Amino acid sequence: MPKEVDELELIRCTLEDVCAKLKSAAGYKPVLLDVEGAAQYLGLSVPYLNNLRRGVDGPPYIKIGDLVRYHV
Repeated sequence: MPKEVDELELIRCTLEDVCAKLKSAAGYKPVLLDVEGAAQYLGLSVPYLNNLRRGVDGPPYIKIGDLVRYHV
């Protein structure tokens, strides 16, 4: 493996370690809201948020099984 690739891999790993340590030190915890929580957080009604999700204009969400979750 060329030396350049080794150095890039070392930098990538180091940056990932630094990010993980910063998140840990700051008490970083990803927050996922259910539909009701996200609607309240955004100041929307639950039916309106559901309609946005079915269209193309809604906020990004993830599905966990049948559950819909929004990242704050």
